[in-house]
Amino acid sequence: VSPEAYRFFLRNIAHNACIQREPSVLHIFDQIEIHLSKPEDFQKVYNSDWPKSKAYRMLHPWLGKGLITNHGPDWLRKRKML
Repeated sequence: VSPEAYRFFLRNIAHNACIQREPSVLHIFDQIEIHLSKPEDFQKVYNSDWPKSKAYRMLHPWLGKGLITNHGPDWLRKRKML
C-alpha cells in the first residue's frame, strides 16, 4: 500500500468519526479499532461487556483479574460495586 493511499484511508476514518459523527471500525490484522465521537456511542461501548484484547492478558500476572483486565459476569459484578 502506498503512503498516499494509507493517508487517504486514515483521513476517511477521521472524517467519518469527527465530521459525520458516525462510528468507524478499523481492522488491523486480528485487532479491531472502533472510532467514536458521539457520547451515546461511548456510553453503549462503556456499558457493554466485550472481551478484552490479547494485550490485556499480559497484564493478568501484575494486575490480577480486576475491572481493567477481566470481562464477563465477574467484570459486571465488580463494575456494579463501584
